[in-house]
Amino acid sequence: MNFMKLVQSIESALFELCLWLLMWPKTLWQTARRPAWVHDYVDQESAKGSDDQYDGYMSPALFMAVSVLGWLLSLDLVDDTLLTSLSKALGAKEASFDHKFGVLIGAAMLLPMVFALVSTRAEKLEMTRKSIHISFSKHAYTTAAFWGLLLVCGFAVLVLAVFLPETIAASLAVIAPLACMVWFCWAQCRLFADELKVSPFKGFRLAFFAGSMWLMIVMLVLAVAFGATTEQSETGAGSDPATATETQTSPTP
Repeated sequence: MNFMKLVQSIESALFELCLWLLMWPKTLWQTARRPAWVHDYVDQESAKGSDDQYDGYMSPALFMAVSVLGWLLSLDLVDDTLLTSLSKALGAKEASFDHKFGVLIGAAMLLPMVFALVSTRAEKLEMTRKSIHISFSKHAYTTAAFWGLLLVCGFAVLVLAVFLPETIAASLAVIAPLACMVWFCWAQCRLFADELKVSPFKGFRLAFFAGSMWLMIVMLVLAVAFGATTEQSETGAGSDPATATETQTSPTP
């Protein structure tokens, strides 16, 4: 009996994984093509029961997790220069993969939460779990689509680099992330305007304010995290000469 339950659990897990392969590109395409769809879709799904929600597309939290994890893994596999340069700029001599991966995934997951808090506050709603969750789900869709577009564009540039001249491939490697950022800014402005029923200009101001808050929080966390790493490494390096001196001065038996 226990064996049959194990087999059924494996079958369910394999089905879910295969379903993700279908739902992830479907959700990415719909969100990237029509960001305004997010506002109405989340409102409709929030009115349903928990068992019937997000049946046609990936749930926002799952879509966010898969997109962020995929982008970070591809970033580490393809090129670790960005992560290493960031840690050195903040004063850390070196940072392990787990350290950098954990900090960056936390920063990525924090982004839709900051947008949701700013939106809930601007709408003058009470800060409850339900109100924040609805706004978070909307911004999680557009944020996850941003990371997903970075992932898709990055692999597309790698494939095209095999057939295109080096100068053109290098230009595409710069243009593609910039285009994703422009799309994300436009999508967030549109989402804020639809959520709060305000003009696109005010939506841009709110999106800019939320993005600035997120950037300050991330830079503060990164400075503290990498600063602690540097302090520990300096403490360890400072203790080595003393240990070596005691070893040299200690009398031999």
